[in-house]
Amino acid sequence: MKIIYVVAFKLCWLALVYWQYLLLLPVLLYWGFAMLRLHHKARLAVLLLTLCGVLLDSVLVASGWLNFAGSTLLPIWMMVLWACFALMLVQVLADLLRYWWLAALFGAVGGPLAYWGGSVLGGQLLYQPVLELSLLLALCWSLLMAVFVHYRFLWSKQHETLCFDVKAAGR
Repeated sequence: MKIIYVVAFKLCWLALVYWQYLLLLPVLLYWGFAMLRLHHKARLAVLLLTLCGVLLDSVLVASGWLNFAGSTLLPIWMMVLWACFALMLVQVLADLLRYWWLAALFGAVGGPLAYWGGSVLGGQLLYQPVLELSLLLALCWSLLMAVFVHYRFLWSKQHETLCFDVKAAGR
């Protein structure tokens, strides 16, 4: 089932990066439906992770490191992309990336590649200067992913099962 979530995220990523606002509504409908299927703690985690990602990119835009053609602010489609990534992180990656160092490595490689790939596809992101921006994104994403995975127990179903088992064993 987790592969379906990964494919859904990749489709959302492609739709938002390539067509931006044209496919924003179908992506938001998918996101809303997927959020309804999550338990309460996981929904809160998606919202918190989305906020962290939007804040990170907003700071990078405000400081001039990230530039979107025709905009001085972070575009709405990019905020929705963060929401979709946070959803996928909670649904899939929190269970797969159990160690902070593995999450940091994933972020250091995957983060800059996602931005670069988006800029190549025409996502309005001006990816310049390539080396410096790649290093900055690698640092930011490795820290962000390590923190996200470190706190995954707050929304992980395994944590709920563990708490339930401990309570049941105490009876």
